Amino acid sequence: KIKVVPNAFVHHKGAPSQVRNYYMMTRSQVYYAKINSKGIYTPEETELLLQPEIEEFRLNLHDAYDRSLISEKEKNERLALIDKGWKEGEIAAENFETRKFIDISKINNPEKNFKRVKTRKENKQKMVICLLSQNYPPKVCGGIGRWTHELAVELSRRGHDIHVLTKSDTINSVDYEEGVWVHRLLPKAADMSLLKDNLTLPDWIKNHSYAVYKEVQRINQHHKVDIIHAPIYDLEGLFCVNDENFLTVTSLQTTFKTMIESHPEWKANKEFWEYVVLNMIKGEAWLLDKTRYILGISDAICQAMPTYYGTEIDKKDVEILPLGIKDCSNDFSALRKDDKIQILYVGRLEPRKGIDILLSVIPDILLDYPNVEFNIVGSSSYRLANGLSYREAFESQFKNLDWFSRVNFTGEVDDSTLNQLYANCDIFVAPSRFESFGLIYLEAMRFTKPVIGSRAGGIIEIIRENQTGLLVEPGDSFSLKEKLELLINNPELRVNISKNAREIYEQEYTVTAMADRYESYFRRITKKDSDFSKNQSMQNLNPVSLLL
Repeated sequence: KIKVVPNAFVHHKGAPSQVRNYYMMTRSQVYYAKINSKGIYTPEETELLLQPEIEEFRLNLHDAYDRSLISEKEKNERLALIDKGWKEGEIAAENFETRKFIDISKINNPEKNFKRVKTRKENKQKMVICLLSQNYPPKVCGGIGRWTHELAVELSRRGHDIHVLTKSDTINSVDYEEGVWVHRLLPKAADMSLLKDNLTLPDWIKNHSYAVYKEVQRINQHHKVDIIHAPIYDLEGLFCVNDENFLTVTSLQTTFKTMIESHPEWKANKEFWEYVVLNMIKGEAWLLDKTRYILGISDAICQAMPTYYGTEIDKKDVEILPLGIKDCSNDFSALRKDDKIQILYVGRLEPRKGIDILLSVIPDILLDYPNVEFNIVGSSSYRLANGLSYREAFESQFKNLDWFSRVNFTGEVDDSTLNQLYANCDIFVAPSRFESFGLIYLEAMRFTKPVIGSRAGGIIEIIRENQTGLLVEPGDSFSLKEKLELLINNPELRVNISKNAREIYEQEYTVTAMADRYESYFRRITKKDSDFSKNQSMQNLNPVSLLL
């Protein structure tokens, strides 16, 4: 049965920008007006109705030319496209039969004449979940954006309504991607009076958080939001946590407070230190105090928070849920047939990630092992006291030496390139001084690679020493060189550790395992924790339509 529903939510997905030219817009206007007006208006009447719309296109072009936004040549070319679109729209409409409307006999016999529409909305166990992440594909993403994407897609596959709220660089938009509603938002001037506390925060922090909050409110008007998941990083859930009408979970990652030790340059910049760092730390403490539900991605990050903030999070509802990642290893094979040993690093080139320690041992390693190569993947935006990045400093010191050609700085890369680098490497190393979890180690383990990390933070919860990888002391170049040489010299050890790493990944860290943990947790705190296994229809839905 077809019903007209008052205030129904209609999603309008814009066409790609290259399609939305004056030719296509004019052709579509003429075509649809002509085919839908047959038998209602004469051709002459239809053209009269069309003229104002198409004339507006022409006026826009003349106005753009008058303001020197386009040249005369560009204006004339686009005016010609309008004329072409009109003619071809008319031709296409002439070949179209008159619209046929549904007759009463079909409406009175729906079971015979209509196919049932499957919809996720039919299952009462479904949840409406908002996931917050400033970065989201197709942008190049850090850890939060990567696992948020994979969690969103998997939870949607299970039949839940998933909304990801992220940043936009252009316009506000909503797109339906891989079964997920992706809301790309511009910042919105924040109403700080809502917080009722004396918080001073950078504009880019508070305005994005406020834009997210207003969008959650808008979503909630159409279907009740069951839960909001927000990272503490950059205070994305600031306004959502403040609103008791929403159930907001704050997940713990690395914060400004936890990064102070590895960013001594912050204190050197008085304005940045006082306006950004100190105010962000106050905001982080405020958020932890306000939050009822706290989600730790590792035990280490939960243990660190009281030390840094003096917040007794053990008195709150705290859950530790390790992350997971999708297995894409079968899509990438090693594109190498040489006897070289490739060592891969992935992460920002900054002290917290231990890049200084790695770069300090590379010269000796390459001098001693002519068959070793290094691929260094990550942003070089961090600057040393002399104004150079770690990459620039390393290149200026060693670029004239013979072994330098065996060090490849790639910068940031897309997912496909990154996965190929994982597939190609023989050893993965990331000597971070602290990781709240350490997703990069899992990314290597899923490709059956031995990993080297530091004995710090959540890293020790992923790397089982001498089983799935090797651990070094944070900031210790000697132990790092020692462990690298151990794996370089022992191919059999590399193979054994690699196999163990893959097994642990398959057992504990797949995207399915992560989604199981998060789904169960979300159900419990939203009181929707009935036995999900009783209704497996949500698991394998392949809807022909999605009803909102």
